[in-house]
Amino acid sequence: HVSPLITKAIPIWDRVRSKASAIGSTVWIAFHDKLVSRVEIGSKYMLRVFETKQWHVPGLIVDALVFSKEQPGVVVDQMLYTLGVCLVFFFRRLIWNMMVWVFFLPFRIVWFFLPFRFFVPQKKQSDACKTEKDVVPEGAKIAPNGKSVTGNGHGGPIIA
Repeated sequence: HVSPLITKAIPIWDRVRSKASAIGSTVWIAFHDKLVSRVEIGSKYMLRVFETKQWHVPGLIVDALVFSKEQPGVVVDQMLYTLGVCLVFFFRRLIWNMMVWVFFLPFRIVWFFLPFRFFVPQKKQSDACKTEKDVVPEGAKIAPNGKSVTGNGHGGPIIA
């Protein structure tokens, strides 16, 4: 049985979601069109500068500028895809950790509510896990405050 409140909220949620997606797509289209116009203007300007200054520019660059002047939409799409690939590459570790976290979330929730977890012994911190600060070399002279006895300025233990 579904609550009457939920049956009333579903149409409202659908309307809000459709309006939000329409606004988002409108903003994206406007952003894409602005980028396309900027690429077209920039490529036309650069070609005009190269022609008026009579610079000897490699043909590869001129061909790329001509292509971006003729098909700026394709150039913008390629730039955005490249940006997306770079972002995924730079944040690949974070993305992987989030995917693992989401994958194991149901198991962690189930484990939290199982009484069996109280009978499984917990791992104790071993000597190998201690930090370098916790380990004092043999024969070191250390004051109770952790500073060296001779007070030579570095504040660490002095090995005799």
